[in-house]
Amino acid sequence: MSSTTTPVASADEIVKHGWTAVACDANAIFDKSPIVKPSALKVVDVPFPADDPLVTEIHRYAKEHLTEQTYNHSMRVYHWGYVIINDQFPEHAKRLSLSTWALTCLLHDIATTHNNLRTTLLSFEFYGGILALNLTKEHGASVAQAEAVAEAIIRHQDLGQVGTITFLGQVIQLATVYDNMGGNPGLIDEATRLDVNRTFPRKGWSGCFSKTIREEIGLKPWAHSTHLGEEDFPEGVKNNSLMADVDDWGFRVVAEYRDRCIICATYWRDWVVSAKLSIFLLLSSRSALASAPDISIMGSYVAKWVAGKVFKEKLENKFGVDDPYFEQVPATRLNGTPTGKFKKVRKALPPGISAHDAEVLNKVKRRAYRLDMAFGSFLGIKFGWGSFIGLFPIFGDFTDAFLGLLVIRTAKQIEGGLPFGLKLSMYFWLIVDLIIGLIPFIGDIADALVLANTRNAAALEEHLRQKGKKNLRASGQPIPATDPSDPIEFDRLHSESAGKSRTAHAGRNPANQSSSQPAPQTSGVTSTQPPPVSQPTSARVREDRRGRSSRSFFGFGSQRSRPADIETGNAPAN
Repeated sequence: MSSTTTPVASADEIVKHGWTAVACDANAIFDKSPIVKPSALKVVDVPFPADDPLVTEIHRYAKEHLTEQTYNHSMRVYHWGYVIINDQFPEHAKRLSLSTWALTCLLHDIATTHNNLRTTLLSFEFYGGILALNLTKEHGASVAQAEAVAEAIIRHQDLGQVGTITFLGQVIQLATVYDNMGGNPGLIDEATRLDVNRTFPRKGWSGCFSKTIREEIGLKPWAHSTHLGEEDFPEGVKNNSLMADVDDWGFRVVAEYRDRCIICATYWRDWVVSAKLSIFLLLSSRSALASAPDISIMGSYVAKWVAGKVFKEKLENKFGVDDPYFEQVPATRLNGTPTGKFKKVRKALPPGISAHDAEVLNKVKRRAYRLDMAFGSFLGIKFGWGSFIGLFPIFGDFTDAFLGLLVIRTAKQIEGGLPFGLKLSMYFWLIVDLIIGLIPFIGDIADALVLANTRNAAALEEHLRQKGKKNLRASGQPIPATDPSDPIEFDRLHSESAGKSRTAHAGRNPANQSSSQPAPQTSGVTSTQPPPVSQPTSARVREDRRGRSSRSFFGFGSQRSRPADIETGNAPAN
């Protein structure tokens, strides 16, 4: 590696923006300096230069113009490259500008969009470099920075064995080859690989990018991508074995069982999906569904019934999403008596989670409550729609299990998806719930004790609680001392709040207040004379209009008058 200076850039700028010349052949670099064992970094451990206005603008531009899969790929490349730089090239880690690296990652595939592929005859890397050069300069990048980004993008697929390349270009090559084809798998720790893919899911990126390569070669047979092999390159991307286990992460699908028993699909309404998939469970293949159009129509009606009756998802509560931050709760008087009215209070949500995750959590908890506890409790056992549906042998148990699958499916919609361990735990409790429910009668009672959906909702909330803490740490915000979404903390706060209410109520009670005025003070010392005591007012006692005592029954019975009592205001004569 060597650095130099030119008339348009100083030696510091050369190093800062990754212009240092390195070998073009990555294998030659690592042959001389063996791969260092990678650090097990998570996404929260990798800083992103969001405080740089230039990066902020380019980040916004990339999110607006790139497809979701391409944007997620760009963010994964940023994290792979950061780990590679810090572990394998520590001499560059402290000097290379993270902003320049972020700009390169965000824009390296900008020319692969549908419109940009058809706007020019240039190969996508070259046109992307030109777009990046103009865009970064337009937003205030220096010449050295803008041209470093453009150079790296133009050469990010220029894999060769002879000559040199900029350090920035070499890192973008290493990171993209790792993400696209699984090259040099030893550069990234397994924990990092899983966490980054979980945060920025691939959503079928291998097939998506392979299709884009073929599309460009079809439009431009002269494209630079052909030097990697017209068939070898797209096939190598498509058959990326390193990322095969995570390539479908982020899809809203249900895995197929018994080949075509459960149809994988994403439909326009979540509640329509629920009903249609429940109908599909009764079918053995897609062909059976195609030959029965009435079933699809019936599925829509079933969907409306399930959403309205079982899950109580209506227009009024935004189909189960409702307000993730506030809720309507019954209002009570100071003594705890319900008033019949409702008041709006802040929900106990884990601090630091996004609005989307809050909506998902709210929907999962609503569905779990409807399935496990909607009908209240009997002899200390809570019952919900799941208990009622499970009374129907076999069919009811499988329907209940399917509704539980919908709860898990909703939980998987949080940003970044669910961790593998959490999903495994959720499916475990669902299977336990199903097996127990198949036992006649006793199984139905045990089913109500397991409360699989409630367990899964609680597990999701705990996961989001930890995720929120990580988000707060990553953003530099303080973590609240108390978390009202924690059940133990919630009970403590509720107990303290109730105690304060009772104290305030007692303080306002006239019976606890003395009617006498305090003795006047002289010379700052309170008088020791006791306060005057006033005679209590006479209590009114209802007498019968005919002069009889009210102790008689319709005027009949005992005619004895009530003995004199000082509490009645009739003191006995001395």
